[in-house]
Amino acid sequence: MIPLSAVRRLGLLLFCVLALAGCGGSAEHAATTAAPPDPGDTLRKLVAGVPQPLQLLTPESRDRVSASELGEGVAAFADDSPVESRRVGGNWAVAWTSGTHTAEGTTEFMAYAVALRLQGGRWLASIAGPVQLNPLGPDDGAEASAQPQVAVEIKADEPIVDTALLVDGTPIDTRGGGPSTDYISIYGAPAEPLEPGRHVAVAFARAGTSAAARAWWFTTG
Repeated sequence: MIPLSAVRRLGLLLFCVLALAGCGGSAEHAATTAAPPDPGDTLRKLVAGVPQPLQLLTPESRDRVSASELGEGVAAFADDSPVESRRVGGNWAVAWTSGTHTAEGTTEFMAYAVALRLQGGRWLASIAGPVQLNPLGPDDGAEASAQPQVAVEIKADEPIVDTALLVDGTPIDTRGGGPSTDYISIYGAPAEPLEPGRHVAVAFARAGTSAAARAWWFTTG
């Protein structure tokens, strides 16, 4: 016969094991269900013209951009302009929007993109930095073929280490090169013909700790 004290010790041990397992399971469940921040939320707030928009920028960008410039630029898009985003590697992402843009009495359709860096659990916009992107084709607002070559020129003050080129949010395979590691061009075409209508191209590039993004639109068909 097993002594009563041993039974009690066995019961207590079993209770502790089950309790620890339950706590571990809850922590694991919480960790796996915690949603990562959405990079697009930062651009949505900039489009909406929230108070103190500079707090949504990287510390470096706050020294380069004023709140009034944001108000005349990204905040001049219609509040219901759609925003999309995509991670592009490491702690970087790109977000973009397109729609009606009204500034200085002029209303036109425009596309806009911003590079975002994950810092302190928040996606902060990198704007007006040393990385420069100049679209080479199709021209902004122009009509292009159903499977156009999309190209962008990239300049920086450090070697360019990462690039991406998207059409309607889908990455395209690119080739590239240039006279130096801090001055290159990349180009590529969608894998399949595009549907007739309006399309948005987005380019991203990173050099050192700086990055930039650029968006423009074109039509097909």
